[in-house]
Amino acid sequence: MLQAYRSNPAEKALLVKRHLLDGADNIRALDGLVANSRRLNAYGAVRGIRAAACAIDFINQDVAISEIITSYDNICVKNVTITSGATLTLIADNDINVQNVTVTNNSRLILYAGGRVNLGTGFRVEPGSSFSIR
Repeated sequence: MLQAYRSNPAEKALLVKRHLLDGADNIRALDGLVANSRRLNAYGAVRGIRAAACAIDFINQDVAISEIITSYDNICVKNVTITSGATLTLIADNDINVQNVTVTNNSRLILYAGGRVNLGTGFRVEPGSSFSIR
């Protein structure tokens, strides 16, 4: 995560802020005293960061044959090109994070996520190719 921070500090700072706020505890006694009546909870924040980590990192790949990737946790896909009519199917019980992915040459990307699908920068589906979230 430190290397990712160095390459994009603003994005990672927002991510840390989100984990801090998501891990906060609701305390009714704090109504009107602090924003959202929440107390920061470091353990809750770390638990959220750990849950956001990827069980499978599918990075710097060119996919020219059809593949199915499954995980009981999160899947991260980064710097991937799907080409030559291939189908890449990702099945995750939690989140799927996609960044810098190109679907080209009549290829398909199919995502099944039990949690969120996060489409980051550089995601592109060229004409004749397809993308679906199910």
